[in-house]
Amino acid sequence: MHLHIGNAALFLTGFFPDVIYTREKQKGAPSLEYYEQIGSIHFEAAADASLRYEADVTPVLHKLTEYFSDVRSAINLYVDAFMNLHNPKSGLDRIERQSATLDEESFKKSLEL
Repeated sequence: MHLHIGNAALFLTGFFPDVIYTREKQKGAPSLEYYEQIGSIHFEAAADASLRYEADVTPVLHKLTEYFSDVRSAINLYVDAFMNLHNPKSGLDRIERQSATLDEESFKKSLEL
């Protein structure tokens, strides 16, 4: 169960950050940081549980726990640059979301794409 929740949090924050960011701004819904914390916590719990039955998975889950935000940012950059899941009218909204949710280096890379 923990692995599924971690995967869902990474999927939602990675592929649909604009939805989360817009809902947070308009409706006071949980932020990207909240989903990052939830995903990281559940990947850690999955790693602890996997020690008993899937030792090969444990190091990967520990890395996802530690670098959840970085992995999410990398997926965001890929989606923004190549997948065109966003409404073309929301370009300024996307830039606002990127500036609020990406680290400075990742934000600069997003502007170059």
